Amino acid sequence: MLWSWILKNIPKKLSNWDIPPSAVLAFSTWGADQEDYFSFGFKGVVNEESKELVASNRDRLNEWLESAVDKENFLGLQWLDQVHGVECFEIKQDNFGATLVGDAMWTNETGLALAVLSADCVPIVLAREDSGSIGICHAGWKGLVQDVPGILAGEMTSCPSELSAWIGPSISQANYEIGPDVWKILEQIAPETLRESPDSDKKRLADLSLLSEILLRRAGVRNIFQSRLCTYDNAEAFSYRRAAKNNSQESLGARMATVVMRL
Repeated sequence: MLWSWILKNIPKKLSNWDIPPSAVLAFSTWGADQEDYFSFGFKGVVNEESKELVASNRDRLNEWLESAVDKENFLGLQWLDQVHGVECFEIKQDNFGATLVGDAMWTNETGLALAVLSADCVPIVLAREDSGSIGICHAGWKGLVQDVPGILAGEMTSCPSELSAWIGPSISQANYEIGPDVWKILEQIAPETLRESPDSDKKRLADLSLLSEILLRRAGVRNIFQSRLCTYDNAEAFSYRRAAKNNSQESLGARMATVVMRL
């Protein structure tokens, strides 16, 4: 009954993968179409009001997750100080809650929920049903060219084929224009992720979701599921590029959360 209430009251997009929902919950928060842009944002401190809203949202999300599991065994949410890098942490009870600078983490522990922030970059969730291992990373183009998804998979298991991956909402290729320098870098890694726009502008476009999938497959992950949701096109999602185009200073720092937790 309580879990049904939670599902109705947290705007989110659930993962569409083969891990049973009774074993692992993975989702990205959704809800930027609220009257207040920060109503379901988890970063974006531009003034005292938004700072309070972000802090309140993190507390509320923690409470909702606490209600989904055995309260006595729930430790809470682990966040990262993200830097578009590849540092990967194993989260245990002795380092839970620490300030960790990096973009990937995983755990075998029960009672721990892991979260990353994004607003066009790719959130990637990994899970191994048989052992209960869960992992998550934040991947922009800088993290992807350094193979942060493959590093996470390799840290979690010596047999990545046993993992299932969910690639969460991110900016689509049609909306992700890159410069010539980034084009040259990505061309060396996965040229199939690149194309020029068909219009006269000939914009250089990159597919970060596809690049994420390619890197996961190269690492040995076989079960990969795409959310197919574009943050730029969906007004309900937070999008850095859309905010920049609209010169929306308030929303430039807003981020949604992607969360994974063992149940």
